[in-house]
Amino acid sequence: MASKLDRYLVAERRPAYRPVVAVDKDGGYSAEDVNRLLLDAEHIFEAQLRKVEGQMRALRETLATRENELATLANLADQRGSAAEAELTARALRLDGQAGEIAKLDAALKAGAEALAQQKDNNAREAQQQAQQIAELEQTLSDMRSSRSWRLTRPLRRLAGGKGRE
Repeated sequence: MASKLDRYLVAERRPAYRPVVAVDKDGGYSAEDVNRLLLDAEHIFEAQLRKVEGQMRALRETLATRENELATLANLADQRGSAAEAELTARALRLDGQAGEIAKLDAALKAGAEALAQQKDNNAREAQQQAQQIAELEQTLSDMRSSRSWRLTRPLRRLAGGKGRE
């Protein structure tokens, strides 16, 4: 009698035991048929077990590969993170140094601006004093030229050759 399980059979192997089934009174399966069916079921089960074990091995290998890849990526991320942290620290130090330089330059600029403002005030006072002095001298010169003695000595100055001194 051909079994429905025949298509799942793999290489034939003798089982470690030989199950025995008594013959049914109603003329059911004989012990030989039952033993053959059990042997077929055992072969199918073993084939499926080997297939599942193969799949498990493949999955374990894939898992190991993925774990290695993950570890590699984690190391790479740590290295990049460390490099980025070092770069940020270096940049922060440079910025701190530049901030100090800017503060020094700002203080020097303020001191220079104060000195220039003071010098401007001094120059303005000096210019005002010089303008006042010039005005006084021009007034003195004008008073001198308009004086009677200057006017009376004019012909003498011309004779002396100082035409430009009028």
